This record gives sequence, C-alpha cells and structure tokens, in this order.
Amino acid sequence: MSNLQPHSSTWVNFVYGSFFGSVLLAGTGIFFLPTELWTKGYIAMSFVMAVMTSIIVTKTVRDNHDYRMQNEEKYHRTSEAA
Repeated sequence: MSNLQPHSSTWVNFVYGSFFGSVLLAGTGIFFLPTELWTKGYIAMSFVMAVMTSIIVTKTVRDNHDYRMQNEEKYHRTSEAA
C-alpha cells in the first residue's frame, strides 16, 4: 500500500511560479548583459540546456525509484504467496 498524497494546489502553484520566475529573471539578466549578441546567445543556450538536464535528471531519478518500489511490491507479493 502506498501512503503517497497529492501535493496541495498552493504548493504546485508555488513550484510553477518559482520555476517561471527564475527563468524570467535569468532571461532578463541575459538580455540586458552589456556584451555582444553571440555571447548572450551562448549563455542563453547554456541556461536552457541546464534547465532541460535538470528536468531530465529529476524525471529519471523518480522513474528509477518508482521502478524499484514496484519491483519490491511484486517481490513481497510473490514471496507471501509461496
């Protein structure tokens, strides 16, 4: 049995607001950098890649954890039935 509970709507809104706020602030900072356009583009690409890989790593860690939990449940069910 799982004791997981869904996140409250307040927490979900806070998480999305924090994410979009940080992206907006970083984008604004990159836009107003006193440097050449190609440098701004390179920094912006690096920022986007960092955000993407953070999301991918988070999803992969969560999926691996879920997979282990499901296999443990299957193992316990089959060992109890034996």
